[in-house]
Amino acid sequence: MKEKVINTIKEYSEDGNFIGEVSNDEIISVAEKELGLNLPEEYKWFIKNYGQGGIGGVQILGVSKVNRSMFRDVTVDYRNYSLPNNLIVVENCDEWLYCLDTNTEKVIAWDRISGVLGERYNT
Repeated sequence: MKEKVINTIKEYSEDGNFIGEVSNDEIISVAEKELGLNLPEEYKWFIKNYGQGGIGGVQILGVSKVNRSMFRDVTVDYRNYSLPNNLIVVENCDEWLYCLDTNTEKVIAWDRISGVLGERYNT
């Protein structure tokens, strides 16, 4: 999976906007403790190597330039709307969210009205 991400980012680098490396592992550790879960290793790898950002309108939440854990902030906010505790918000698409299910490591869609809408991408 990592190789596919690296190659895609290289191929479309002109259209990409990534924050860059996050070298402070404590940011991730604190977020995991606050959320009460363990992040999937591939997502931690993405954060450490790219921070956050995306290509072609897809913006993956991670850690901002000022070392703010954006995925944690958005996840905590949506837990107030019944987002299950095993989900981490990785993209906010307004009407729905794309989340990582920390139990299965799959990407699923979720919205405030229907809840889990189903698997979207298999990591």
